[in-house]
Amino acid sequence: METPKFKFEAPGVYHIYEGKAFDQKPPVPLIVNGLITAPADFLIKRSPAPGNTIVKHNLTAGRIELLIDENSPYATKITGEVRKNPKFTAWGINENREYNTFELADKIKMNRHLFSKVEVAMKLVTELKNFKMKLDRELEASNNNRGTTKAMVAQTIKENNIPESFSIRMAVFENEPPAEIKVEIYIDANTMLCQLVSPDLEAYIEQYTESAVNTQLARIIEFNPAIPVLAV
Repeated sequence: METPKFKFEAPGVYHIYEGKAFDQKPPVPLIVNGLITAPADFLIKRSPAPGNTIVKHNLTAGRIELLIDENSPYATKITGEVRKNPKFTAWGINENREYNTFELADKIKMNRHLFSKVEVAMKLVTELKNFKMKLDRELEASNNNRGTTKAMVAQTIKENNIPESFSIRMAVFENEPPAEIKVEIYIDANTMLCQLVSPDLEAYIEQYTESAVNTQLARIIEFNPAIPVLAV
């Protein structure tokens, strides 16, 4: 019989445990992919030694990486990134996504809470669903019987009740306050499909990304200036 490995005694009660301990398992690396605040939050809470800690960042990509014991197979890697709000990207603004007028009307109706007034959204829905236009087409064809043919189609929109633009208020990035976004409606002359375009959106995204990264880098440097911070 195997010799008992563990024994617990209490007045009048005896518990004897036999067997072997659990096999030891090797440590596992800690890898976390989070929002842009994650590296600074982890660093401030854990306070690793600066001698084996390094921070890498990329303003264009909107990313910060915190590496602890980078040469170890069990290194800690905390990545933070500026991440767009999936509900915002679903609009397909500046992404060449095409809607017919009924699809766009339904999209706006289901998101009417993003408008300053519900009435504004519903008026837009009505205009899109009652989309009307008159087209003047002029076809000129000529054939000089010498192998030369010319054809021309002229198309002019006489009446179009689709508004040029509208504004919504929502968060462009995760875990951030909402912003006012003006969106223009572009119409393809051949297919009559709509695209959503925001000329100011790209500038806003670039400025916010750089600001978010720089803010987190400032937190890291303030906490421990001895930690190397490298642009990559």
